[in-house]
Formats: sequence, structure tokens, C-alpha cells
Amino acid sequence: DYLRSYGGQPFHLMDHLKRLQSSADQIGLDMPYDLEDVADITHRLIEKNQDPNVGIRFVLTGGESSSSLIPDDKSSLAILIQPLSELPAELYEQGATLITSHLQREFQTVKSTSYIGAIMAMREAKKQGAVEALYVDSQGQISECTRSNFFVVKDRKIVTPAENLLPGITRQVVMNYAAEIAPLE
Repeated sequence: DYLRSYGGQPFHLMDHLKRLQSSADQIGLDMPYDLEDVADITHRLIEKNQDPNVGIRFVLTGGESSSSLIPDDKSSLAILIQPLSELPAELYEQGATLITSHLQREFQTVKSTSYIGAIMAMREAKKQGAVEALYVDSQGQISECTRSNFFVVKDRKIVTPAENLLPGITRQVVMNYAAEIAPLE
């Protein structure tokens, strides 16, 4: 899982950790620590960092494997603090181009390190001068982008896919705020 901090505060940390737990449960990995302990460790790592605005990556693995394939029963968790890679400010003012891609997330509701589809879609996006790729399935239904959720605002209504996508934390925050001011579809 991945999130960022703002002024030293991780963005919806417990929501991200719950999604990490959900992803782990879906693929049969045990979380080796209590989520409250992981949150505490994360806060301490941010405090030790010189920059209050960082990317935070949680990598949960099956751990060692005596068969060189199937993980043994001792999962490993790494918490990585890294510099942010932010988009240029003009994209927020002028908009950004995206392409569609028929590649899909392998397990749509699982946040994992299986990025091959996203990497291939983003390579194509970059080649076409776009900053993001939108997943479209064989029936023409959109789900999400490689690194973000997708919303359309039309006639003061917000439209966003409801299924077959990663449960985005920012997506839920946007939907909660938007529900206060406009209807959702």
C-alpha cells in the first residue's frame, strides 16, 4: 500500500492500513503486526525523517520460502519512507491527458506489487504524451486509472465506477465530501 504525508501527518493512515489488511486477507498473507503498532511505527519513521511531506510504502510479503515459491508461514512487513514524486503544478491548472488501456489490474480489489499491467499501460501513455492510463474492460466499462481513481462531473453530479476496482482511500474521501454538496451516481 502507498500513501503520502502532509506536514508530517500520514493521509488517512488507518484507512490505508485496513486496505493493506484486506488485500493481505484476500491473497492469504498474515499481517505480522497489529495495525495500531504499524501506525505507531509509521509515525515514528516520519518524525525521524527530515521532510514532513513524504511517500510511505508498505510492502507485505509472504516472507521466506523453503520451496522457493510458496511462502512459509511467517510474513514480513517493510515500511519505506521515500521522497514524493509530484506532478507539475500546471497539470492541476491546465488539465492532463490520459489514454485508455485494455490492460487490467490482475486482482482488482487487491493492492499488490504486481504492477506489470500498470507499467505497460503507463509506458503507452508516456509514448502518447499522456500522464495517466484509464483501464477499460472488454465490455467498455471503465474502472480506474493505473495510480488513481476516476471521476466525471456532469450536470453537478459526480459519476464514478462502483465495482471491479481497488477501494481507493482518496476516492472514498472525495465521495464523502462530495455527498455533502452534490448527488453521486
